[in-house]
Amino acid sequence: MLYPEAMGLAGNSRLLITNTTFTINQSVFGFKSLTSGKAADLNKIDLGSNITINDQPVQEITLRHGVKTYKFGFNLTNVEKQWLHSEIVTFVEKIREKV
Repeated sequence: MLYPEAMGLAGNSRLLITNTTFTINQSVFGFKSLTSGKAADLNKIDLGSNITINDQPVQEITLRHGVKTYKFGFNLTNVEKQWLHSEIVTFVEKIREKV
């Protein structure tokens, strides 16, 4: 799988979650992707290692929105990924409590 390597070397991701919506902007080698939806509909937020690079597991943050899955954070340190995952989970749980 080339995507994680490309994201780590030449890509970036931007995640914005408000009280009502989420938006993910990703770009790799000039190719851009924009995704958005209702924040309350994010049904799973995972931190896991589904890929390996140079025989080392690489953690990624995965957002599930309906049947779609969005992965990002390949170029962050594991500590940054853990912190970001925790912040996203806490924020989305607060949103769900208000709905």
